[in-house]
Amino acid sequence: MTSAVHAWLKALRRRLGCERRDGIRRGGAVVRGEQEHSPPRADLQEALDSIESGVARAGQAKQIIADAIRAEDVLLPADRLSVLQGHVRDAQTSLNTAVDQLATLPHTDTRLTQPSDGDGKTFRCIHYASSVTVSSDGISTPAHQTTGAARALTSSRWLACLPFCRKRARVAKSPSAAANGIGLFVGAAGVVEESDSAQSNVRDATHTRRLRPSLSGWASPGRHGHMGSFLATRRAARLTRVNQETRQKATDRTFGVFRHFAMTDDECGTYGKIQKLHQVKHLGMIQTAYVQFSSVVPSVAEWLEASRATLTRLHVASGHYDNCYTTGDDRGPGLPLVFPRLTFMRIEPIEGKWLHHMSARRWRFSALRTLQVSGDSCGSIGDDEHNAKKQEALVRVLEASPSIEELQCDRGSRPYICDEGTAFGDAQWADFIAALGRCPHIRTIDGLVISMDGQLGRLADLKNGLSQHWGKPETRGARKQLRFLVRRPSIGPEFGRQGVDIGQWAAEVNCEVTWAPAGVLGRELTIDCGSDAGRAHPAPVPGSMYGQMATQLAAKATTVRLKLGGTALHSSWRGKLILPKATDLTIEITEGASASDVMNSIPDWLIDTEGDDPAEGWASPFSSVDDVDLHFGTTLSVADLPAAPSKLSLLMGGLTDLELVTFISVSSLATACELLSYLSVRELTECRIAADDVSSEWTDVVPAAWGLRCPHIEEIRGYTLPSKNHALSFVEAVDTLRPAKVSFVLGWGGVMHDLRDFACECYEQLSEDYTITKVDSDWDENLPSLDVELEAK
Repeated sequence: MTSAVHAWLKALRRRLGCERRDGIRRGGAVVRGEQEHSPPRADLQEALDSIESGVARAGQAKQIIADAIRAEDVLLPADRLSVLQGHVRDAQTSLNTAVDQLATLPHTDTRLTQPSDGDGKTFRCIHYASSVTVSSDGISTPAHQTTGAARALTSSRWLACLPFCRKRARVAKSPSAAANGIGLFVGAAGVVEESDSAQSNVRDATHTRRLRPSLSGWASPGRHGHMGSFLATRRAARLTRVNQETRQKATDRTFGVFRHFAMTDDECGTYGKIQKLHQVKHLGMIQTAYVQFSSVVPSVAEWLEASRATLTRLHVASGHYDNCYTTGDDRGPGLPLVFPRLTFMRIEPIEGKWLHHMSARRWRFSALRTLQVSGDSCGSIGDDEHNAKKQEALVRVLEASPSIEELQCDRGSRPYICDEGTAFGDAQWADFIAALGRCPHIRTIDGLVISMDGQLGRLADLKNGLSQHWGKPETRGARKQLRFLVRRPSIGPEFGRQGVDIGQWAAEVNCEVTWAPAGVLGRELTIDCGSDAGRAHPAPVPGSMYGQMATQLAAKATTVRLKLGGTALHSSWRGKLILPKATDLTIEITEGASASDVMNSIPDWLIDTEGDDPAEGWASPFSSVDDVDLHFGTTLSVADLPAAPSKLSLLMGGLTDLELVTFISVSSLATACELLSYLSVRELTECRIAADDVSSEWTDVVPAAWGLRCPHIEEIRGYTLPSKNHALSFVEAVDTLRPAKVSFVLGWGGVMHDLRDFACECYEQLSEDYTITKVDSDWDENLPSLDVELEAK
């Protein structure tokens, strides 16, 4: 039961004169040992007893549940559950009895028609306050329903919001006068009580008032500051114009709304126009700040520096209107600017302007525990020079944070940006390691970008830089974490021999090392069987660093690129590359590889149909793939491919959830039909012919297997066909595959009339099975093109 209910019960006892004592004073006489209540008061006393009984029963039930939660008991014993149910039933019975007793009380039915006076400057809440009626006894109930007070006891939201909804009368500007001048006080349980200053007037005659929700009369000044944390500062500033009482609470340095500063990206122009700081008041004691703008607005930077003694949290987010022209003062001050209470800071914008400003202005963070920056500051998009500046600024901020415990480098708030570029340059990497040497309390480095193209050797530098802190006896037992984002991860025949293995060192210092593919648009993993390595090395031991790296990279990859035509992975990789999240697959043939090279480069464990346990069967590592892109080059023809079954046909037949096939490069459409006949699915949603350099040749004899084995295709999309021969070859493929819908583009220059005539010729070959649904002409760079769509009859 909430404190508001107890307060209401106490007020009701006081009004009934039921305080426990030896006697009850009435009109100067003391009557001991008896209580002579009038009938209404006797009914109220019975209702009060019922409510108190319900409260007691509810308290006992609450204690049983609290004990079970503390003891982490999932299931209650039968006896305790029975006792708990009994308490709840008794509480419900007592409250229902109180409702029935209150329903029999006499009451007035006078409606409230006259609004109380006010100055009109009220801040309206979202809570609804209905009309109330006040009897001569000073006990009021909602006019629309007499049992509303009892039901309000069960609603914690109603109990919480009713004390706030009081109307200030225009009698005085002081908080006390405004609170007393209201005449009525809305109690916590829905009962409206008279204030002491208005009791005499209400007793003389039944009086009605209409209450309006407002912020006046709030008991706790901290509520203004709590509400200010949900509003932008420009909107919260309106509280200072409500009235003098609200202004005093809103501008309070301890509890006011200006403890929280919030600027949205569409307000950059307003803040950028501020010329004098004295034009804006009350922003010298900011505790938490949220700035949704990538550039440094001079006025905002000044307020943050002015509030450095009180600022505890700073969050700079990326916005959508970052094209406002603003500039910060990058001149270094003579003395460093120390932020002694700032413990959390998050900088999202990829431009790095805020990090550069902090570095140039010599901000010092003596108490900073957590620093979160976008992954771009830890090595990502942009040119090398731009990345170097951002990384240098990050290193300077890290050097200014001797108490830092957690460094997080995530991708920021722009998911449409692809995480490509360079990681730390050699000079920036050396400075970064040196900065870590000045951070004795650091325990977590999350999201550090590292490339597999010659940068795995940097793991030794990171180990040496952290060992001076993590290797101490007093810190060995503390939990630590390193999380790497691996750019362009690739698992090939020589995987595990690129750099030092830090697995044993991590175990000694109690550090958890995790790996994930870097990238925002897709986490890609390459299985490289296209490089000629001569001899394939066995897979790393599962407990080693490289064994964990391979397992975690495969488990988190969403896009897999399989290269064929070189050295196949060792057979010991069987069962170690599980790809549960891989939905996109690209099969790429090394340019110039022969058909035999392609077949020999496919590992047996990728196509094995038995597996380790024949009773359980075998599942392809690509069983979750639904989209495949095929890069088969221009040299591999139908005549070069062996008849099914073959390693290639078994590999493509293992794609059991396939829905979309895209031919990026293929020698001819006949080769495409051969590859489609390898699939084991019964239906494809779409097949795209996107190859620009596809040959226009078609086979003299169409194998019967193409029509029998190829899945049903819902739609075939043929992109711009560059010649008449290509168009005729495409028509032959359509006639063989028989999709439900067909769309293609004729565009090889010439006259539009010629394109239309040729489109009619193509349709005549398919007219028995298809009908034209769309013909649309277009001009691109003065070259005509014709879009044609067909649908099966």
